Formats: sequence, structure tokens, C-alpha cells
Amino acid sequence: KNGTIKPILRFYVRNEENKNVANAKIVVTYTPDVGNVVERGCTSNRSGVCKVVPPFFSAQASSVSVKLISVVSSFGDINLDENIELDGCPLFSDACTEVP
Repeated sequence: KNGTIKPILRFYVRNEENKNVANAKIVVTYTPDVGNVVERGCTSNRSGVCKVVPPFFSAQASSVSVKLISVVSSFGDINLDENIELDGCPLFSDACTEVP
């Protein structure tokens, strides 16, 4: 839109039984290669969906990296190694802390 980009993230929060987790709080940072780091968060709804909406970034940014800062849930610790994999690496796990 008018020379800007807006990379929206949608998280699906599930427990070990693959059931939706409501009220999980997620915080991420967006780091464009042009501009400032932006921190945003969301809370999952009863369907376990949490949508993080950042501000618009300049279209001059050729990339925007995203880093998971925290996940807080009443279900306790989150096992990030069970996340969906990208190029053989579980997203936001210790092995893949930042996603370009």
C-alpha cells in the first residue's frame, strides 16, 4: 500500500493433545533491514489463533526478520522444538531463533 509492506503473522496455539489454547500471549519483534525494530504482541482467541499486526514498513526494506520474544500460557512451558519446520528447522526454536 503506497510503497509500504505489512508482514502479518498468524500463530495457531495448540497443546500436546492438539487442542486449541485460548489466552496465550505472544510477543515478537520485527526487524526490517531499513528502519527501526518494532515489538508487537497478541493473545490467542478460543480457536487458538493469535494474529500479530505490525505497523507498515517502508517498501525499501528488502527483508524483515521476525524473532519470538515470549509465549505465556496457562498450559506451562511451550516446546518450540515441536513447531512447524522451515528448511528442516522448527520455527522460533533454539536452532531457529529468528526467521527471515
